[in-house]
Amino acid sequence: MKNNARAKRVRVKTKGSGISPRLSVFRSNKFVYAQLINDDKGETIVSASEKELKAEGKKEERAKALGALIAKKALANLSSLTVAGARMALGSVFIFLVVLAQGNAGQLLALNATQWGWTLLTSVLLLGYVTTWYTALKIAPATLVAALLVPATLITNVLNGIFITHSITLLQIYNGLLLILGTTLIIRGNARFRVHPRVNPPISAPTYD
Repeated sequence: MKNNARAKRVRVKTKGSGISPRLSVFRSNKFVYAQLINDDKGETIVSASEKELKAEGKKEERAKALGALIAKKALANLSSLTVAGARMALGSVFIFLVVLAQGNAGQLLALNATQWGWTLLTSVLLLGYVTTWYTALKIAPATLVAALLVPATLITNVLNGIFITHSITLLQIYNGLLLILGTTLIIRGNARFRVHPRVNPPISAPTYD
């Protein structure tokens, strides 16, 4: 009775849709199940459970692995180009609003054709990078793909030292070594969580509220 009353209270405050589904988590005596639910249609979009994980860590570690798994399944139903395009479009709008708030909109109008050309070229390259990253997220483990973002700071520091400051400090070298070490640990630790390749639960799995 208490569980049913709590479920009703959650339903009143939280309602999932196709665009923003509701995350439902159910824990049995052995496993934890997670589902993304569209309440408008009364259907489960994707589901995942600890049965699909070859995890031997603590409960917290298995929960993280389960979250990464259901996120991967949710992204599998979306086009990588759509997700990347939406992210860049929202980012561009945010940057434009910041420029307007700072009163620097006139600088945009002052850009010449060459500057606009470089802006367009870098935007296309960035779109390709983001699209590739989201595509990799569908294939490789989420923690591994996220770890690949860590060296971005290292690459930025190296390029800054080569083309702008023309020098690399000892502190930047230490930071780079720590980033490499951290990325290596994440990649090696990710090997503990593997999804069984033959397990593919149907979308019509029972719904837990």
